[in-house]
Amino acid sequence: MCDKVQNVNIHEGEWGTVGSVISWNFIHDGKEKVAKDIVESKGDQNNLVTWIIEYEKKNANVPNPHTYMEFVLNMSKDIETHHDLTGKLISEIEIKSDGNVCHEIFRYRPHHISSLCPDKIQNMDIHEGEWGIVGSIIFCNSTLDGKEKVSKHIVEAIDEEKKLIKFKVIEGDILEEYISFTVHVESKGENNLVTWIIEYEKKNANVPDPHIYGTCSQYVQRY
Repeated sequence: MCDKVQNVNIHEGEWGTVGSVISWNFIHDGKEKVAKDIVESKGDQNNLVTWIIEYEKKNANVPNPHTYMEFVLNMSKDIETHHDLTGKLISEIEIKSDGNVCHEIFRYRPHHISSLCPDKIQNMDIHEGEWGIVGSIIFCNSTLDGKEKVSKHIVEAIDEEKKLIKFKVIEGDILEEYISFTVHVESKGENNLVTWIIEYEKKNANVPDPHIYGTCSQYVQRY
């Protein structure tokens, strides 16, 4: 997010709490720096960021800290740029079959999806591990917008109570445009509703939001 800051850790207290102490490792004017700050107060919840640096110099030869103000302003711009590159797409679709069946397919039988919609998904194979196990890696061949795609996904999380499974892309064509790409599939058996959540971070501002992947997921779900 910001190459100027190497590490930020909570030293005492909790994140977002007045009185907490935060330790920083950062680079300023080409030199490695360390600092500890205490959270004295929290501001209003608006879209305005105001930086105020109050200081007392040890002697008259110490320069005013203009370079530190430049540092924090540039850091704010980097954070804003990062925020513009991240996003979340949420879509819901009602299916004819029971939502529990949908969860069972995505957890234990995703390799059957290619037989349901071969024009979108050509192949899904287990690459490492076993079907339905967290940490397993799945290899996928697909066609999106008329183009053949390959990808590897790791099963990051499974929640049987929520009928949720989470996949994270770790290799493949998707990562040519996105730094990170995660898909959640949650099925609700009582109302046959399936929720798709795509969380992503784009490599740059020219990369489009991945609406086409959301459209593809809904297309798969119709079968």
